[in-house]
Amino acid sequence: MAVSGPLTVEDRLLIRELYARYVWAMDSGDLDAFVDCYAPGGRLDVGRAATTPEEIRNWLAEFLKDSAFPGSQHHYNQFVMDGNGSSCQVRAYWARLYRLPGTTSSQIIAQGYYTDTVVKIDGRWRFLVKRSHPAHELREQKFGQEPATSPPVGEDSLYDVGTPLF
Repeated sequence: MAVSGPLTVEDRLLIRELYARYVWAMDSGDLDAFVDCYAPGGRLDVGRAATTPEEIRNWLAEFLKDSAFPGSQHHYNQFVMDGNGSSCQVRAYWARLYRLPGTTSSQIIAQGYYTDTVVKIDGRWRFLVKRSHPAHELREQKFGQEPATSPPVGEDSLYDVGTPLF
């Protein structure tokens, strides 16, 4: 059995490209490209689990029926990668933005983070496990903070329905 070398700069760039291919496929509704981001036996665990190519395809088909789609875009950042040239654990923050109808403005409608496992097969990185977590989970579990309450609304609130503060 060959031992894999360290994760190279090229590997890191190709893993980030995998994430880019994934969100472009998701946000453009390209079912084939979306499924192609997964390794054989790959698992998608985002809201509900999908473990076969057909289930992964159906997951995206259902996502595309979301009332905030079309018009939303997913963004990833703050990648942390631990692995070698054949397998890697990846953590990354994500945010989903939605373009407000009739405007050029967008707002964040969801955010969180991923804890994924990617594998290199025939020189190409793919998802073996893709698992999403809500943004508040890290804060609550790691730092013992209580779950957030509803946003405040009032005279000095950023959430007022009146004039934006910025």
